[in-house]
Amino acid sequence: MWHDVNGYVEFYDYMYQYWYPKREKWCKAWRPNAIFNTNNLIESWHSHLKTVYLGRSRNHRVDRIIYILAEKVELDFRRDAYQIRHGIKPIWLSTKERTRKKLACVCMQRYSMHVTKI
Repeated sequence: MWHDVNGYVEFYDYMYQYWYPKREKWCKAWRPNAIFNTNNLIESWHSHLKTVYLGRSRNHRVDRIIYILAEKVELDFRRDAYQIRHGIKPIWLSTKERTRKKLACVCMQRYSMHVTKI
């Protein structure tokens, strides 16, 4: 058991009570089958948010950020989702995702050929 060496009992209690029950959501050791083990997607989106919507400025008031998220970002997200859903805009896939998709298609074709022979 962890011992309070430097007076971090409150922090430990907080971590143990709030985050430990959710460990499979944030700790790689508790997510052996997880597809993503990094926060690269979140960091990428955060960079996009800062570049496109906030203009790389570091000095924004909280009410301005909430306005941008609620009125600009959400609308753009909904528009993109609508366009993708209706085939207006293709979904962007990484190289790895495209490779997986092609492999899945090949596997499905082989499977359907095998099933039709039976």
